[in-house]
Amino acid sequence: MSILLIAALAAAAAGYAVSYTVEGRSMAPTLEPGHRVLTDPFADGYAPVRLDIVVARPPRAPRRW
Repeated sequence: MSILLIAALAAAAAGYAVSYTVEGRSMAPTLEPGHRVLTDPFADGYAPVRLDIVVARPPRAPRRW
């Protein structure tokens, strides 16, 4: 097993990384549905650079009065 893979699994287990499953085909062929990605939840204020993958939260449903 690769040392990088072991480090990524350890980071996820310790809470330093958050795992997401790809659900759509918008990133194909780079990411396919079912692929898993690890993200850094502490990257606030970080400016993404070319080739970075950015995970965004879905918008909240509008309130209906």
